Amino acid sequence: MQARKRLEEAIANDERIRAMTDELDTLFELAREGEDVYGDIERDMKAYGELLERLETAMLLSGENDARSAS
Repeated sequence: MQARKRLEEAIANDERIRAMTDELDTLFELAREGEDVYGDIERDMKAYGELLERLETAMLLSGENDARSAS
């Protein structure tokens, strides 16, 4: 069951990353066309970076590293 849960979480995270990437692509395209979306890009880039940091931390603390402690 744990393996299934990890896979489901990985799929959900992949979908979140893909959706955020698509949104950013759209915003960059709008910016190239002259739209004033720089505030939106800044906000979304910050959220994207925060998500990636959380996922990286979770990855480092899971799997083969689960049983390891800081001591």
